Amino acid sequence: MDRFLSDIIDRSVPRANPFIMEGLGTYMMRQAEEYVDTTFKSAAKGFPAGLEYVGYERCTPNEEYNEVTRPKNNKRVYDLAKSDIYLMKFYFKFGGVPIPPRYMYLPFVTQAGLINLGGNCFHLSPVMSDKVISPSSNSVFIRLQRDRINFDRTHHTVCVDGANETVRVVWSKLHRKPQNANKTPITTKAVSSIVHYLLAKYGYTEMCNRYLGFVPVVGTDDITVEKYPPDQFVICESSKIKPATFMGLTYVSTELRMAIPKEKWDYQTKMFVGGIFYVFDHFPTRMRPEHIDNKSLWMILLGNIIFSGLYGDGKLHDDIKEHLVSLNQYLDTVITVKLKELGYDVGDFYDLLALTVKNFDKWVSESEETSITLFGKTLEVLYYALYDITSSIFKTNFKLNKLSHRKILTSKEVIETMNKELPLGAVYGLTKGNIAVTNVAYSGDNMYPKITSVVALQQVISGANRGRKTRMVVDSSKRAHPSMLEVGSILFLSKSNPTPAVRANMYMHFDPMTGTILPKPHFAELQEKLSKMLKG
Repeated sequence: MDRFLSDIIDRSVPRANPFIMEGLGTYMMRQAEEYVDTTFKSAAKGFPAGLEYVGYERCTPNEEYNEVTRPKNNKRVYDLAKSDIYLMKFYFKFGGVPIPPRYMYLPFVTQAGLINLGGNCFHLSPVMSDKVISPSSNSVFIRLQRDRINFDRTHHTVCVDGANETVRVVWSKLHRKPQNANKTPITTKAVSSIVHYLLAKYGYTEMCNRYLGFVPVVGTDDITVEKYPPDQFVICESSKIKPATFMGLTYVSTELRMAIPKEKWDYQTKMFVGGIFYVFDHFPTRMRPEHIDNKSLWMILLGNIIFSGLYGDGKLHDDIKEHLVSLNQYLDTVITVKLKELGYDVGDFYDLLALTVKNFDKWVSESEETSITLFGKTLEVLYYALYDITSSIFKTNFKLNKLSHRKILTSKEVIETMNKELPLGAVYGLTKGNIAVTNVAYSGDNMYPKITSVVALQQVISGANRGRKTRMVVDSSKRAHPSMLEVGSILFLSKSNPTPAVRANMYMHFDPMTGTILPKPHFAELQEKLSKMLKG
């Protein structure tokens, strides 16, 4: 080609994004060891006393061979099927004494994000997902490393200054009952509200100070309009209506009232007050003003909802205490950093719960726009590729903590639990229902059209809860948005799923460190015009 013509083409034709063309999985999976190490460090903060995580090291070929072919029933077995995996060992100490390292396989990908497992070739695609928080029309889905949580809302009636007013109560099934758990008859159909969790964790006064910045006055007959004038205070009390989810034979409404300074009565305060009266109205005879800061009582009432009131108060208190301890470590450094990128500074999981209560309606109301735009979403690879490994790490932590609450742990019990919950071949779960992994059936010589351009959507997630069920999270395929042209590609539209978002635009602009998709500034005016045309 003529050099002059070649220079003109180079100057006028935009450069394709090399991360997209060569396979985003190939680039991101280089950080697999650091990602698992970070996960272990995060889990180690909640390890039982005496257990500590020391570090990791890649095994030599001899070490890998000796570990994998360890004799079983006087036989050494080695799988000859091609698998793109390598062995790592992770070091621990218990009581200051080293224990045998845990061996685990990690995957690596070749050119174009291809990986062989068990003799079969697969492609590891990036998943386009929301960053931690995924709101929909009536719920909010939050994806953590330890769990995937769905928050819903119900309605409750509260009497505000003498007039009944409907308020929203945010709730979630944070406690996961084992499938083989005893099916003890329930004593209430109330849901476990998020405000109730915060009350069980901190008590009334500390919760209000932390998340409202003031403490509403709680009383009974002493909360009157003479003492708290209507021009200065809002008085809330029970609507005296028996909740439909109350299962007792007789119902006597609570006499508790709350006085809130008028300047403090806003949306956030109303959400918290609604959650508090939701508990008051379901247990009208259990709570008195002098018990309002009794965390143990709040925990027992939460146990009535999650388990059953047929259990004794002592058992309910201990079970909820154990449950709350397990929630303490739900928020790790990886999720904290991502939340900061969204503009939310949270210190622990309970701060995240309070943030959800405060912003639930805002997130839901904005979901119509945020769910269809592709800008601000992230291209995730490590989370999905290593999910079976990271989930086994957190499951091990949970099992060890559960044991430590019942008895003094021994080194033998720690090793046995790790042997059971941290399997050597957890990586093989990558091919079972993972939306980031697809079989490869392509014989062409260009990686982009059929392999590296493929993007999986968060629309249907395997394992949206602890089970392996699917859940609708975002629905960007049902409406057109200008970002689809800049982020996706219209060259590969299929009849079954005609959305540009399922293919990555070779010129896509995103932050390779965080995977966040970014708009191109010089298209801003064009994007705005097209957006108005589509809305019109």
